[in-house]
This record gives sequence, structure tokens and C-alpha cells, in this order.
Amino acid sequence: MIAPTVEPEQTSVVLDPAAAVPMSLHMYNPSPIVDGYAVHVPAAPDWLTVTHEEIRLLPHTDAMVPIAFGITEGTSPDAQTVAVALDIRSLTDDRKTTTATIEVTVPRFGRPVTLEAHPSIVRLTDEVRGTVLLTVDNSAANHPQSVVLTASDPEGVVDFAIEPQHLDIPPAQTMSATLTFELPTIDFGTRMERVLTVTATAGDDESETSVAVTQQRSAAPEYVPVELRLEPSVLRVRDFTMADLTLVVDNRRGAADRTLTVGGRDAESKVAFRFPTSQIRVAAGKIATLSLTVEADAPAAGEDVSYPFTVLASDEIDEVETTGTLALSTSPPAITTATLRLHPSKISVRNSATGRSKLIVDNSSSDQWLRTHLAGSDPEAAARLTIRPPTVDVPPRRSVWADVTVSADPPDPGESAERPLSFTATDGRSTVTCDGTFAQRTSDWLPIVRVVLTLLGALVAGAGAFAPWAVTLPDYLIDKLLVAQTQPGAEQIDEVAQTQPIARLAVLVLAGAMALGVFARTGKPTQTAAIAMALGFVGYMVYLTQKFGTGGPMYGAVLVVVGAVLGFLGGLCIRRR
Repeated sequence: MIAPTVEPEQTSVVLDPAAAVPMSLHMYNPSPIVDGYAVHVPAAPDWLTVTHEEIRLLPHTDAMVPIAFGITEGTSPDAQTVAVALDIRSLTDDRKTTTATIEVTVPRFGRPVTLEAHPSIVRLTDEVRGTVLLTVDNSAANHPQSVVLTASDPEGVVDFAIEPQHLDIPPAQTMSATLTFELPTIDFGTRMERVLTVTATAGDDESETSVAVTQQRSAAPEYVPVELRLEPSVLRVRDFTMADLTLVVDNRRGAADRTLTVGGRDAESKVAFRFPTSQIRVAAGKIATLSLTVEADAPAAGEDVSYPFTVLASDEIDEVETTGTLALSTSPPAITTATLRLHPSKISVRNSATGRSKLIVDNSSSDQWLRTHLAGSDPEAAARLTIRPPTVDVPPRRSVWADVTVSADPPDPGESAERPLSFTATDGRSTVTCDGTFAQRTSDWLPIVRVVLTLLGALVAGAGAFAPWAVTLPDYLIDKLLVAQTQPGAEQIDEVAQTQPIARLAVLVLAGAMALGVFARTGKPTQTAAIAMALGFVGYMVYLTQKFGTGGPMYGAVLVVVGAVLGFLGGLCIRRR
């Protein structure tokens, strides 16, 4: 068996949605037997039908075999062209198959798009804007259509907006758009009928629909003026001269939009008004706001003042107003709440003419800067005061200090003195003060000097009692007398030996009496012992010199005299009361 030879009469076919389209296949049977054939379409679309009559060919003969292409009933395929493979198979041996390819075209068919408006009747009362939903239907066509939507009215006075205006609608689909229109305003108490035409244009085809609009406006309402109010209506400002507030324009009861000119006034012309704009527009049934600023001169320090004022809004019909109050206050001068203190408040010194402290200016109760001049004085005019720096600037809620130096002549030794001090801080208008004390004390050194001199004199004199007194007697110790230069006679030696021990003992006794004199209330016992020692010793030395010759005094004699002098001076160190 040999597969048939097949040659289509035409390679393409255009389908008709109303009937099957015939064509012919030129077939040749090369086999030596009579054979029958069938046409199969293994990959045919669902919407395609292929029909033919029984095919039988004699051996080695050919014939034109009719075949028909159609559209499956109940389907509506999109416009398209597809390649369809036809398998012509032998009925005796299906392996003997020949394939022929035909291009099958589904042409465009169907009606133009249809257009509908929902709702098609619109009633507007006291409104000028309306909205309609447009539905564009392409369900009757098997091909996509590009549609442009437009709207019009006979008078050309209506504003239209269509979103979207251009639609690309797939086959057998429906799409929507929104039509918004705005009508001209009509007079109060009137009614008007309008017909709006909407057109959908797809190439050369057009589809139209109409929308009937009934526009009605109520009778003119009674005129209702706007209402004004200030928020806040009472403004309290401290240490400042201006304040911000809001003007509220209430047109909720009004039936018409209002454009108002705003301004302000006060009876004394002391308040200044600042508006960002001279006019404000408020829609009917709405509230509008406008910020403004009021300003006036500040009152004197520590005083309060109130300024009533009026804010106005007017148009060509009416003028309305509202009132407010600007209350200004100024803090009292910082000096009135400031405090001044001396730290430490009592300046105590000992054995000195100068004392130091700090003068503190406390501005912690005020929110203002404070500049003050500082000064100090002594009511007795006995002290000299220096303040550095003399002028201070004190920040709000802070304190500063200045150095204070006080000088005065110290009191007598053993005495003390307290001098009152007065300090002031002034800003040129007011003054704050504080007091302090300068306490001085001078130590009394005389009792110490008395004891030191007296005891020192007693020790020096006592040491002199055991030291040589004369050159010719350099090394005498009471029981011996060694003569260095001149050898006196026996009587003289006896006389010296008898008197000098007594003299030395007298020096020791008087030195002891001088030392014990420190316990006396007066210096007379010490002075008497010192004078007696000095006079007695000098007299004795004169006696030895005149009678025997001493060759001059030695350091022992000097110590005795110096000790007597020191003791006498100690006795003088008594404060006279």
C-alpha cells in the first residue's frame, strides 16, 4: 500500500459564520487497489468543523474531493487566522497518511458597540454637578474595538469630563466609564430640562445614548448674616506686647458664599491689628478661619492694663463684628524681687586690719535680667569698703556674687571691735539692702612678753652669778680666789673672799624674786628686784674696782646687768587699765 497524493485546491479559507465554506482536495490513489480515505484534523480548535463525503478512488486514478470548513454551532470565535493540518488516511491501512495544511481565517463579524447610561434620568436640586455611569458593550463582536467617548449638549453650556475617555474593549467584553457634568447655575425658584448626548465612536461606527437632566433650584432663602467669634476672645500676655488669635467666620446657616473684608478697631486707638489678608471667603454652609495678631504698648513695670477691641467683617450687604480683650501685664522690676546678702554676714579677723567676704545678688525670683550697682558703707565711717566688680548683670533665675574687702584700724592689743556694715544694690530706680558686721580682735602680747622677759632676765642673771665678774678674778668659785695679774695682800684677799659669795648669793636671790614677780598683779615686785640687783651689783663692782682694781668687768658682770635690765623690762609689760 502507498499513501495517497493530496494537493489542496487552495491553501487558505475564510470562514462564514452563517454557513460552511466548501473547497476541494485533488487526490491521487497510487496503490493497485481501490482504496477509501478519511480526513482527520487532530489539532482542530473547538470552534472549527471539517466535513466531507465518502472518498473512494480506483487504483492509479485521481479526483477532486469536496470538503467543507465551518464554525461550530453555539460558538463565536475571535477574529483570527490559524494553520490547520489535515491528515488524509487510508481506510485499509491508517499508516498510509498524507498531511495537507490549510490556513483558516475567522473574519471580523458582529455589531458595533452599544452604549448605555445609568441612570438615564438625573434630577438635580440646588446642585449643578452630576455623575452618570457609562457602559460600553462589545459582546456582539468577535474582535477588539477602540472606543472614544464624547458628550455634548444642544446649547453647548455644560462642562463634561469622562474618565476614562478612551477604551480598548476586548472581544465579547463590556467596559465602563464615568461621566461627570456641571450645569450652569439657574435662578432661584426655576427649573430647566436638558438632554445630554453621549457618543461612543469606534472607527466609522458610532453609538449614542442620551441622559435627561432635570435641574431645579429652590426659592431664594432668607438672608442670614455670618457669625463671628474670636478664639480666644480674651488674651492675657505677660512681658510681651502682642498675641495671636483666630477669627472664626460661621456661614453654616447661610445659603450663599460670602466674601468679606476684615478689619479691627478699638475705642482708644491703642491696639494695632495685623491680618494676613484683607478678605476672607467662606462657602455656604461652611466655617472659615483667619489668623490675626493684635499688639499694644506694654504698661509700666509691675502694672496691668486691658484693651477691649472689635474685629469686623463686611461685604456690600452687611457688617458683623465681635469683641475681644487684650490684657497686658509687665512683671515688676527684677530689683523688687531680688535679694542681697553678705556671705559670711559676719566678717571676723584677728590681728588684721582687712577682712573679705562675698556680696551675693539673688535674682532667682524674676524672669528678667537685672543690672545693679553695688555699694557699701560703715555708719561710723571707720571702715573702708571695696566691692569688685561694682556693677553686675544677673541673669533671670540666677545669682551672681562680687568680692567685698573691708579695712579698718585694728583695736588696741587685747581689745575687740565690731563695726556694723551696710550694703546696697540699685538699678537706678529701686534699692535692696543687707547688713553685715566687721569684727576685729587684737591679741595682747604683753603678758607673754612680761613672762618671757622676766624669766629670761632671771636666767641670764642667774647664769651671771656663776660666771667671772672681773678680769683680775677670771675664774672665782666662792671658795677660791685665783689672782691673774695683781696679787693683793692677805687682808684684801680675805675681804674679797668674804664679800663676793654674799654678792653672788644676793644676785641669785634677787633673780629668784624677779622670776616670782610674774605671779604678781603688778610689775612692781619684778621691777624692785631688778633695780635692787642692778644697783647693788654696780655698786659692788665699783667698790671692788676702787679698792682692789678688777682690770675691767668680765661677761659674768655683763650677764647680771643684762638679766636685771630684762627683768625690769618684763616688769614694765603691764597694761595700764
